[in-house]
Amino acid sequence: MVFYFSGTDNSRFAAEKIASVIGQEAIDVTTYTNKKERPVFTEDGAYVFVSPSYMSAPARTLTEFIEAATFPKGASSYFVVTCASSMGVSPRVGQELCEKKSLKFMGAAQVIMPQNYIALFPTDDKSVNSRILIAALPVISDIAETIRLGEQLECRSVGAVEYACTKLIRDLYYDHLMKTKKFRATDACVSCNMCAKVCPLNNITMNDGKPSWGSDCTHCMACINKCPKDAIEYGKGSVGKPRYKGPEADMVKLPSNLHDEIGDYIADYYEEEKILCATVAPGLDDAVAASSESFMESVFAHADKKGISDADVQKRANIDRKAFSKLKCGTTKNPSKSTAMAIAVALELNLKDTEDLLARAGYALSPCSKQDLIVRYFIEKKIYDINEINTALYEYGEQLLGNRAS
Repeated sequence: MVFYFSGTDNSRFAAEKIASVIGQEAIDVTTYTNKKERPVFTEDGAYVFVSPSYMSAPARTLTEFIEAATFPKGASSYFVVTCASSMGVSPRVGQELCEKKSLKFMGAAQVIMPQNYIALFPTDDKSVNSRILIAALPVISDIAETIRLGEQLECRSVGAVEYACTKLIRDLYYDHLMKTKKFRATDACVSCNMCAKVCPLNNITMNDGKPSWGSDCTHCMACINKCPKDAIEYGKGSVGKPRYKGPEADMVKLPSNLHDEIGDYIADYYEEEKILCATVAPGLDDAVAASSESFMESVFAHADKKGISDADVQKRANIDRKAFSKLKCGTTKNPSKSTAMAIAVALELNLKDTEDLLARAGYALSPCSKQDLIVRYFIEKKIYDINEINTALYEYGEQLLGNRAS
C-alpha cells in the first residue's frame, strides 16, 4: 500500500507514480488523520510512505498517521521524501518509526522536486520547475522499480548528533514558527473558496467572503500556491514570488508541432514485427569487435575529445553520482540501455558514434522500440537537451533516460 501526505501535490504525484508501478493504490493519509482515526491494516506486501520534507524530516502529519495506525508485524516499509534539496534525517526518522511499529525498514529515498515553501525560500518560474519535474521522473521510476522488486533503498546513515540537533530545531519550528498569523488575503481575492478546498488539514474557513486560518497549520503552502488569483500572501515573505501550481500544471509540454513531428517520425520508422528487430546487439560490428575499448573507456575517450568532464557527463545524463561512480570503477560493468543512451546524449554524439557506443554495452537502436526512435530523432536533429528528450518520452509513455545504471 502507498500512503502519502501532500500540500502542493509533489508527494501525491510521486506516490501515484510509485503506486502505478507496484500495482497498488495511493492513499491520502488525511483521509484518516482529519477524522482522528486509528486505522488497522492487514494487507500483505510492502507499505510505502511518501511525504514532503519539513525541516529535514517527513511531515508530522505522515509520521503521526504511522504512529496511530496498526500494520502487519514485520511488513516491509519504504520511505520516500520529496524535497527541494535534501531529505535530511528522514532515514533515521523512518527507521525509528519502523522499530516502534514492528515494521521492517527497507530504506529511504529522496526525490528532488520544485521548491514550494514560498514563505521562506525563493521559488522558481514554470520553466525551471518543469525541468526539475522532468528530471525527477526517472528517479521516481527507479525508486518504484526497487520497491517492486522488494529490494532495499540505499540511504545514508544519520549520526546521533545530527539527528538530535535537527530534531530540536524541527520541534522548535513546528511549535513556535508554523503559525498562521501572517497569512492574509489581498484585494485580488474573489471569494472562490479554493484555498479552503485545497487545505489538506481543513484549517481554512471563509468568513464574509475572505479566508480565515485556524491554528492547525503545517505550512504546506497549498493555499498560497494554488490560489488562482495569487491573492494570498504570508507577511512579506511571499510577495512578488512565483507561485508553484503543482506538477501537472507546471510541467511544460512539447510544442504541438514538435509533438506531431515526432509522431510522424515514429510512424515512418516503427516496425511491429519483433522478429526483425534487435533491442540488444546480436554482435558487434567489425570496428567495435576489432577494438578492445570497453563502454566506459569509449565514454572517457569521447569526453576527453570534446573537453567534457566526467562530472558534466554525469549531470548532463541525469545519472546520480553513486550510479555513475559504479560505472567508472567497474562495479557495474555495463549500464542499462536507457542509461547508455543518456550518456550518448550527454556526450552529444552523432548517430554513428551513438550506435558504436551502445554496441560496446551490447545494445542497438531498434525500430521496434518507440523509445529508441524518439532518442534517434533528437540525435539526428542534434538536440541534446535530456530534459526535452525526456519530456517527449514522457508524453509518448516511454521509459525516460538517466538515473539508473544497472
